[in-house]
Amino acid sequence: MSKLVAIVWRDAVTGTGNRARLEDIPEMQLSENVNYGWIIHEDHQRLILGNSLCSTGEFDYIVIAKNNIIKRIKM
Repeated sequence: MSKLVAIVWRDAVTGTGNRARLEDIPEMQLSENVNYGWIIHEDHQRLILGNSLCSTGEFDYIVIAKNNIIKRIKM
């Protein structure tokens, strides 16, 4: 397993709904996220970041599209 990293990445706009006024659409911004974990798998399309490894061998993970990654920070 790789060393601990922080992945900073962009995702869709967050909020409570998906309605907006037409004139507000160009001003919408992507959210910026930071997730910490271990790189479980990586290819040209995606990065799978694992965390919370338990004694049974199961772990929680998140899949991040490579095009959405802003930067990686080695811990």
